[in-house]
Amino acid sequence: MLCIIKEMSTPAPQTENWFQAARRRWPSVMWSMVRFQQHVGLEQPNFPEDLFLAGAASERIDTAWSIIHVDVQPEVNRRLARVALGRLSREDLWQETITKLMLDADKAPPLPDGRMPTRIRGYRGLAAIAAYLAVTARRIAVDHFRKQRLPMEGCMTHILDAADNRVQNSHTTESQEVARRFSQEFASAFMSLPNRQQALLALVYGRAMPKGEAGKAVGLPAYGVTRELAAAIHSLKDRLEMPENSILSVEAISIWLRGWTQSHSDEMK
Repeated sequence: MLCIIKEMSTPAPQTENWFQAARRRWPSVMWSMVRFQQHVGLEQPNFPEDLFLAGAASERIDTAWSIIHVDVQPEVNRRLARVALGRLSREDLWQETITKLMLDADKAPPLPDGRMPTRIRGYRGLAAIAAYLAVTARRIAVDHFRKQRLPMEGCMTHILDAADNRVQNSHTTESQEVARRFSQEFASAFMSLPNRQQALLALVYGRAMPKGEAGKAVGLPAYGVTRELAAAIHSLKDRLEMPENSILSVEAISIWLRGWTQSHSDEMK
């Protein structure tokens, strides 16, 4: 046992060479040789420098995520050039991909500081990191297509109609009351969010501003915009009283926010 520990504490020449090459390529990523060695283990990655970058990102080192956003994203977009995105913009798909990979890794041991590593830790350097991200993005795009049909679409339509003051004569008093109640609940939930989350939701879903521009407006790095939006949407879901077994997706949130924004603007006139 002592021999095994000693061997693991001394980096193999090959691992050390990989580490030094990665540090020369990305000097701003301050990740230790010990942590990299532990991350590599006994594996023989085909792309060790990419494994270094993803490993550092998995341990929540912001400079690694910045490099992924700036250096890797263009190649991912090239690989996705022929992928049908539906309503998703390429930037939105990238943001959702990064957000998914920044979630806690369920089966990984915690980091030395007690936090959980992120899901990008599942990348093991067998393919280029751009290929790994492109596969993740394709899966998200497919899932997005599957969720296009919203069980609450009819209710969302009532909310928009009420917000725009275009309730048709065919709407019953009951349906108008449902629209009014949901609009009030959404307004209350929205106003209870932190100011930055309110601003992001209003800019991205109320004004259709690109996520990158919205992030700059509120002082967030580009790779963190969707993560903050996801946190805001999660908070909204917790605050809203939803019917049992209903689904509240990003699309429904967007409809709700546009309806509330229009209603709020009308009240201010």
